[in-house]
Amino acid sequence: MGRATIVPALLARLEPRLEDALARYRAAPQAGPTLPRARGGGKLNIRALVRDLALPPSWEQHFYDHAEVKTLVNAVAREMQLAGIGEPPVSKAANAAAARLAAASRAQSRQAQTAAEMAAENAMLRERVQLLEARLAFLQESGLLIRTEGIRPR
Repeated sequence: MGRATIVPALLARLEPRLEDALARYRAAPQAGPTLPRARGGGKLNIRALVRDLALPPSWEQHFYDHAEVKTLVNAVAREMQLAGIGEPPVSKAANAAAARLAAASRAQSRQAQTAAEMAAENAMLRERVQLLEARLAFLQESGLLIRTEGIRPR
């Protein structure tokens, strides 16, 4: 007879902890991740999570070995902007690069909006110039005089 799997017992203790951590994070994301982090701050600390759950230290291996556990933990870690199990840590350089890309995208969006506004204004000015040229051509053809100065009081 085969050994019973440890996954259901592990999930029974892990799921409430993850749900609580996620609820606290969603309530105040500016406070940062509510799961234990590794020293660099960008990666989830599995050993500390095992300690928090009051599990035997040997159970740490199951977080790496069982896809159900790994997937659940990684989904929560990603939402908290942490690197999960088996993922490279999120570096400050990567965060800075992402921030630069977002800023460049916003700048490009502003430039595109400005260009569109300028194109609309140019179209309006072209239309006004055409209208004024047509009016001038009519006045020249008909020989009417145009007052260019204001009306003088008597």
